[in-house]
Amino acid sequence: MENKNGFTLVEILAVIIVLGLVMAVSVPSSITIGNKIKDKLLSDKLALAEKSAVLWGQDNRSCFSGSGCLEYPETMDSVCSLSGDLKTCYITLEMLAEDEYYDYDNESKIENPKDSEKCLNNYIINLTYNKKNKSFKTTMDLDNQDSSC
Repeated sequence: MENKNGFTLVEILAVIIVLGLVMAVSVPSSITIGNKIKDKLLSDKLALAEKSAVLWGQDNRSCFSGSGCLEYPETMDSVCSLSGDLKTCYITLEMLAEDEYYDYDNESKIENPKDSEKCLNNYIINLTYNKKNKSFKTTMDLDNQDSSC
């Protein structure tokens, strides 16, 4: 009777081929899932930033009065636009973080989850105040943002 103590070359090749197929399917899927998670995290961070901007606006309603926002020159009141009962100014995530309406991720940096080389500090949020119904609305143009820190 023959003593069989090991695997044959065919069996080892079959295992390697099966493992290769499993890797070929799982690696791209995990990369796709990771990218979707980063997209969702960025979306959630920006949604929180917009809500923080509304809270900031409610606490600093005087910035949207006729006299403007003299105590916060970083809102660039000189470039605010007026249209009837609407006044739109823009603020950055950096300003919200400095005023403690938004948290820094790392010391003085708001990290971009999609690209660790960039940050969100200079992302601009357009904050519009409607004098008629005394409400705030935010918009953000994601294509025209400065990602430098």
